[in-house]
Amino acid sequence: MNASHASKGHDLSTSNGLALQRTRFAGERTLMAWVRTSFSMITFGFSLVKFFQYLRTDHPDGADAGVHYLGLVMILVGIGAISVGIWEHWGLLKSLNAVDESKRTTPALYVAGVVGLLGISALVTAMIRTRG
Repeated sequence: MNASHASKGHDLSTSNGLALQRTRFAGERTLMAWVRTSFSMITFGFSLVKFFQYLRTDHPDGADAGVHYLGLVMILVGIGAISVGIWEHWGLLKSLNAVDESKRTTPALYVAGVVGLLGISALVTAMIRTRG
């Protein structure tokens, strides 16, 4: 380390630590973007399914079954998106933990897991069709 860095109080390990922290936070923001996107797709797909299920019970001849399947596909795409986001974030954490050795996870990972479970339950609920 040269004299100019020592006089300013900068330490190379501090700089690397801050860079790791910034990378961790950037990964967390990216995961939360995946969560927002997938949650929107899951809720919109579920809303389509339930709305057209309501129309089918109220007006059985006017409801289109294709929209029901579109809703199911949107839920599946949302579940796939959250899975990709979790996979990507997990890989980032693994590579950062190899350098940092703190073995930390982020709260966003837990939120993403909960959204994934909610997506699976929405899919199961949407697939159970009530006739009537």
